[in-house]
Amino acid sequence: MPSTDPYVAADATDSPKEECGVVGVYLPNGTDSDAARVAFFGIFALQHRGQESTGIAAGDGRALRHFTNVGLVSNAFRQEDLDRLPGHVAIGHTRYSTQGSSSALNAQPFVSQGPGVELALGHNGNVINAVELRERLAEWGVTCTTGSDSEVLTHLLAWAPGDTWEEKTAYMMRSLKGAYSLVVATKDTLLGIRDPPGVRPLSLGRSAPGQWYLARIETPELTVTGATAPGMPFVVFGHNGRIAWGFTNTQGDAQDFFIEKIADDDPARYQTPEGPRPFETREEVIAVNGAEAERITVRATRHGPVISEAAARAPGAAAAETVLALAWPALRADDRTAEALHGITRARDWDGFLAALRNFHSPQQNVVYADTAGTIGFIAPARVPIRKRGDGRAPVPGWSGEFDWTGFIPFDELPMTVNPRSGRIVAANNKIVPDDYPYLIAADWPDHYRAERIHELLDGAGPLTPEAATAMQQDTLSLGARELLPLLLGTAPASPRGREALALLAAWDRRMDRDRAAPLIFYAWTRELNRRLFADDLGPIFGAFQRQKMDLLARVLTEDQAWCDDIGTTAREDCAGQAAQALEDALDLLERRFGRPLDRLRWGAAHIARFPHPILSRVPYFDGLFGYEVETDGGNDTLNRAGARAAGPLETLFADVHGPGYRAVYDLADLDDSRFMIATGQSGNPFSPHYGNLAARWRDGIYLKLDGAETDSTARLRLIPAGSNDS
Repeated sequence: MPSTDPYVAADATDSPKEECGVVGVYLPNGTDSDAARVAFFGIFALQHRGQESTGIAAGDGRALRHFTNVGLVSNAFRQEDLDRLPGHVAIGHTRYSTQGSSSALNAQPFVSQGPGVELALGHNGNVINAVELRERLAEWGVTCTTGSDSEVLTHLLAWAPGDTWEEKTAYMMRSLKGAYSLVVATKDTLLGIRDPPGVRPLSLGRSAPGQWYLARIETPELTVTGATAPGMPFVVFGHNGRIAWGFTNTQGDAQDFFIEKIADDDPARYQTPEGPRPFETREEVIAVNGAEAERITVRATRHGPVISEAAARAPGAAAAETVLALAWPALRADDRTAEALHGITRARDWDGFLAALRNFHSPQQNVVYADTAGTIGFIAPARVPIRKRGDGRAPVPGWSGEFDWTGFIPFDELPMTVNPRSGRIVAANNKIVPDDYPYLIAADWPDHYRAERIHELLDGAGPLTPEAATAMQQDTLSLGARELLPLLLGTAPASPRGREALALLAAWDRRMDRDRAAPLIFYAWTRELNRRLFADDLGPIFGAFQRQKMDLLARVLTEDQAWCDDIGTTAREDCAGQAAQALEDALDLLERRFGRPLDRLRWGAAHIARFPHPILSRVPYFDGLFGYEVETDGGNDTLNRAGARAAGPLETLFADVHGPGYRAVYDLADLDDSRFMIATGQSGNPFSPHYGNLAARWRDGIYLKLDGAETDSTARLRLIPAGSNDS
């Protein structure tokens, strides 16, 4: 068993108990197991007490509802594109859907133009396939801002495929995305977890309602507390009274694109090392309300489904007489990730936890663990491919077999550690394996700054209390700025304002606090420096590299200075000159945006986390009523993670677009003393007082306790099995 010490973080702050709409389930002793299971699952189908989807009939499997966040696609289009849509068009999907009932199948459009809707594209009753949708959008002059929008459309228009809840849950889990975790062993073992993964096909920015809600589920057999998502019949991360766990994204690469060559004499066959083989085909039939059913033929090769005619950028990767196929373990019919999630909520110790994770197949996650007996552990479970050749970064020939997969990394040889000598486990999306690890998990890893900062804080910390752990989660020190800024402060200013900016930066403590001017100047400067160094060399693909990486900029300034020359000019530029001009460019940008003296600038004026309602934000005058926003601290590389936008319109530059949707600190000495917070509110109903009431508390590090104390509740929801005498 390879033993590694992965890196990464924590987040929070104590708060008085508050009435924040946290849903709880209380079942009487003696409840039969089938009814308890239905009631247990039922609570996860409710986003908040009192919304449309209440009224679960315990004991009736049809009561298991699924709810999806609406409007993910809306964030994939620019506003100017949305404005081109015809007068009576709505695009969306079913917000509420009940198996066995048609009454809840109401399409909820994310875009609505004009007083009526002549075309509705949605799930359950109003569906067209993604290919036709893209064709229609193209006819209207609507283009997507990313190459993955077509996948998003496909996901929404055929959301949660599968005949069972296990299959549907497995599909949702394939979209997990995360940030970082921390496990520390002390006399009173603590587990701190910061911003676990968001269930979303893309990083489309924040929205209201959010992806997560908090729940404490109590049954005669089990109590589970933590965070779940609408439609998930599990607590995804939390504790069960004996163990606590959390996930962050490993950044592993388990997807390969294979270029398949069509057989010369038969378009229904493709080349393999053993000769031509027929495509596997299946027909997808989608019922359309009031029209003929749509029929889509899906082709697959020995590597996976053909995506050339479905993914927007795939045709460019596949030349004439070829198609592009996707190999991804998550597409296998025997994926049992949902079963693993079910198992870990019932584990009582590390061995039981590990046994459950043998079924965790996709996507790969850094899973951290701690229990009340004092054990801490880490594993990165998944089916990680072993390739004959290549590292997965580019499409490869599929006909020769030289890039084929030979299997998956054996479970017992995945990155794993239990009770390391250091007494700590840290994982921050950074590299989790040593250089001599015998398998390839990823060719590229994110930077090391957040992991480094956690180790710094732990090295200098006293007893690690819940309060100390939550303070760590709010840490705003930028190690990227600490590394890069000394290389820039020697820049010769080209103007008096440049001299003033350098003075402000020299006095800065490198903390990304929202009330300071220096963080805004620093991010604007490094953004412009990044553009000057790389835009000329990268040309049309620079758009994918606009977010500045502090470690990369530092390396260019100290080692790879050839990047400082602008290949578009006859002169030879040096790094000092480029830095000076980039500073002037940045100050021009800030002048256009804010028009105020440098010392009156504030990071928070630009670094705003916006939570737009996916539907009503598109309706004039409604956005301010049903969306909300908060100024935030932090940056790309701080423990208080708050990724800043580096591209787009001037008025949205440096907005907070990526960060924790859920934070928690688990106290294994007293799990009822654990702390929790989500970024939005418990409710998806814009008229509920719990719709967005947690946003400022989330920003400020104020947390809730979910200890089951009914005296702190404003309402109580009881799910009573049919035929029960309890009332």
